[in-house]
Amino acid sequence: MDFTPRLIQILFLLLNTNDPIPAEKLAKQLQISKRTIFRELNVTDRQLKKYGLELSRKSGIGFELKGSPENKHRLLKELESSDHFDPRNREKRQQKLLLALMQEDELQKIYYYANLLQVSEPTISKDLDVIEEWLKKQNILLVKRAGIGVGLVYEEIDFRKALLAYMVKYQNEDILQEAIFHNVQEIIPSLNDNVIHILTSYSLKHFMMYTTITVQRILQGKTAAVLENTAKYPTEDTGFIHKLIQKLEEVFDIYIGRNEEYYLHIFLQGCRLQYIKQGDTLIYTGQEKIDIKSMVYEMANIFDPALSYELSADKEFIEGMIAHLQPTITRLIHNISVKNPMLDQIRQTYPDVYEKATEASKVIERTLSCRMPEDEIGFLALHFGGAMMRLNDKRRIRRIVDIGVICSSGIGISMLLSSKLMHHFEHKIRIKTLHHQNKYFDELDFLVSTVPIDTDLECIFVNPLLEKEDLDKIDAFIEKYAYQEKQVRIQKKSNGNVQQAMMITKEIHSIIQNFAFYHLPSNVSFHMALDKISKFLAEDSEQAEHIYHGFLQREKLSTQVIEEFEIVFLHTQTDVVSESEFIVVLPEEHTFEDPYLKSARAFIVMLIPEDDPRPTLAISALSNRMFEDEEFLEEIKTQKEQVVFKKIGETLEDYFNHYLRNLYEQNDDPYRKE
Repeated sequence: MDFTPRLIQILFLLLNTNDPIPAEKLAKQLQISKRTIFRELNVTDRQLKKYGLELSRKSGIGFELKGSPENKHRLLKELESSDHFDPRNREKRQQKLLLALMQEDELQKIYYYANLLQVSEPTISKDLDVIEEWLKKQNILLVKRAGIGVGLVYEEIDFRKALLAYMVKYQNEDILQEAIFHNVQEIIPSLNDNVIHILTSYSLKHFMMYTTITVQRILQGKTAAVLENTAKYPTEDTGFIHKLIQKLEEVFDIYIGRNEEYYLHIFLQGCRLQYIKQGDTLIYTGQEKIDIKSMVYEMANIFDPALSYELSADKEFIEGMIAHLQPTITRLIHNISVKNPMLDQIRQTYPDVYEKATEASKVIERTLSCRMPEDEIGFLALHFGGAMMRLNDKRRIRRIVDIGVICSSGIGISMLLSSKLMHHFEHKIRIKTLHHQNKYFDELDFLVSTVPIDTDLECIFVNPLLEKEDLDKIDAFIEKYAYQEKQVRIQKKSNGNVQQAMMITKEIHSIIQNFAFYHLPSNVSFHMALDKISKFLAEDSEQAEHIYHGFLQREKLSTQVIEEFEIVFLHTQTDVVSESEFIVVLPEEHTFEDPYLKSARAFIVMLIPEDDPRPTLAISALSNRMFEDEEFLEEIKTQKEQVVFKKIGETLEDYFNHYLRNLYEQNDDPYRKE
């Protein structure tokens, strides 16, 4: 055919009537101008002759096709075979036909709908066949009675859900009465209930639309069927529903019974949430209950048997699926439609995932004895696709990240930080505890410091208490370096190994020789305690004053009162000593009473030489053990001398053996956490 789409539409209208149609009426039907009507029809004569027809133009009356019924029928058949024959195309026509059916309470003859839509009765019959399939999915029966007409048979609650499904399918809200919808849109947010705040904006709008439909149907005298034993149904979120019903009854002057309340509640339970709704993984369907977690495990196995173990171990996937399936099962049980705006994109971009998700969804179909809609399968594919991406990330080669923890002295708070980091990140990291003057950063990935430091290496400055935001920053750095190739390390020259071994031996000898327990009055002030402890460690008043100011300076950087361990960890670098020293100062009674000391039970005191070139010292092994071994620290605080002396010796011996083993195996740093 040589007809334009618009001319096909005009001819179709003319063929379906025996009377002339004015240009004004044609223009209104087609929503175009009269000028366009005249322009289209002015070039039809030659084309119509092929069918034995001619166009009659009668001024003041309208346009009419002249010719035999047989020739008109032949042209009509050809027009019907074209996708352009209907003024609003097939889908639009079927949309209007469906709406017309849903707005009629009684059976109407096919001629009624043909005349309404300006199409032939055979066209309406074909459209009804298409519509009937959609209605079946909504649990609505299309009745066709010869000689009587066609109409719909349904339960009220199914019809309401079908009205909503119609609006979702065609993105058409003409069903809603504007004034009622406007009031509902104001009422629901005004209740300011958390139930509404956790819904997605898409679900919230659908709940408002469904509520509007409920009000409209009640106002029309159409009420939902009375249910038996509704008291046994779940009552979660019914507080909000009660408030909503009370407000709707007040504004619209209607009565909303127990059965209507239940259906509103069920629809709300089927809405999608913005975030995970934690709770029981069991969901009740009448007298039966479904274990959603078991269902998810079975779906993971069907999705990909080879990956089922890894999927089941993915906490984010399992929790996300459970949270998603809670409202999904409610929707499926109660035949509530949901639109997935990303469905086409999902199927085109991830066809394999969508296909496997379709197979996995059969677990749900079998359990609920229902058919899984494509929109719902699309949502499942998103969850499975996200899990697959995480698994692929995990399969990338990951290495242990080397972190340096910096403290002004290389001991004390830095050892506490090291202990906390190892406990939090476990096998993901190795840690070196260093002082700020150390220059051996070549083998590290990044630094964590509580004090400012001048370095070319990336450094994270953290609170000494290591708060959550600090851990989050460190975690981000760990993930960043875990998948980066390790930089080539600068190997240390071996000619300093013998000298370093001698330094370790001298340090260990000094620690063991000078270790002792001292006591101070329980009511001693913090500053008086510093003064007394400085004198315990010094040979004269000048040295004592130097040590005292060293302790004060360190305290200004960050307090060394560690309440969670019930200790004060005094430590400083000083040129007063040539080797590390370690002493413990206990109260004469159970705790120190000065409020600043926060009921501390001991001063742990460590001095290290200021010019020692080693990155870590033997004394750091002792501070590390104290923070990791609660039993050892308790033995120190209770002055179990023999046990403490023995453990000090064991710790230092382990340190030295570790150094020698590393020296032999890899010529690397001696005290490195594996």
